[in-house]
Amino acid sequence: IAMADSGDVELERSSLSGCQAAGDGGGISIRQSGAFALTNSSSIADCSAGANGGGIAMADSGALSLTDSAVSSSTAGGGGGGIAMADSGDVELERSSLSGCQAAGDGGGISIRQSGAFALTNSSSIADCSAGANGGGIAMADS
Repeated sequence: IAMADSGDVELERSSLSGCQAAGDGGGISIRQSGAFALTNSSSIADCSAGANGGGIAMADSGALSLTDSAVSSSTAGGGGGGIAMADSGDVELERSSLSGCQAAGDGGGISIRQSGAFALTNSSSIADCSAGANGGGIAMADS
């Protein structure tokens, strides 16, 4: 899924798997958009990006929230094996998980650059993620 110049988006009880992108966002690429929410047992699994955000890549966008959802086994040739955020708003994971994700750069689970606040709440977890550079689970810079 690629989104640009759009409003708020919510995926509920949805799944994306085995997706690939040569650039950013193996599962979802969001640019210049409003808020994005992944809710109610939604999942992104086994996705890959040649650049950033194996599962989800957001740039120049609003907030990202995952509630009761998961990103797993996704990979990125750059940063953010599971999720990559750049020049974006706040990130919140509530009762959600990032697992088994890998990045060649920073942030095996999630890479956050020049973004707002980050919250991992209510039994959320980041597990079994790895990075070729900094932050196997989480890498934050200029946030």
